[in-house]
Amino acid sequence: MVLSGLRALGLRALVASLCAGGLGATEAVAVEPPSTERLEALQTVCGRAEGVRVLARRATYELHRPAVSAEGIALTRAQARDAVIEVGDVAQPVKLVAWSDIERVDVGDYHTGRATLAGLLLGAAAGVAIVAIYGSGISSDDDSGLIVFGAVLAAAGAGAGYLYGVTHPYWTPLYP
Repeated sequence: MVLSGLRALGLRALVASLCAGGLGATEAVAVEPPSTERLEALQTVCGRAEGVRVLARRATYELHRPAVSAEGIALTRAQARDAVIEVGDVAQPVKLVAWSDIERVDVGDYHTGRATLAGLLLGAAAGVAIVAIYGSGISSDDDSGLIVFGAVLAAAGAGAGYLYGVTHPYWTPLYP
């Protein structure tokens, strides 16, 4: 009874602390506009990058080769909102995320080769473990299915690793 009362008291203190912003709540800080040299470097990197993530005050945008200018980062019609039917030129900028609203800019790189190799190795390890555990007479004709099963697990692991690598970019902070 006493222990449950202490737990409830601790829970109430935690909730009160969270509501009051006591657990490290920090105010988001916008970045300063980049210098001319830094702006040129950002334009070059963002123009070649497969993925760029812009963390703004109210939204997070994942973009493909966005237009970077001294005013901010321009979103095209296709990047600003999802729509089934688009009217007009989808490449025309429709929204500008100003530097005063931007908190951070990250560049994404897809590590498909690394993820595929990791999946292949994990699948092969699982296949070898299964063959080692259940395949006492690997050389006999009866257990040849276990070897094929191990190869199938390795291929499935490589496929899963590839799918993970394609869909999950590795984000690296670019600015500030």
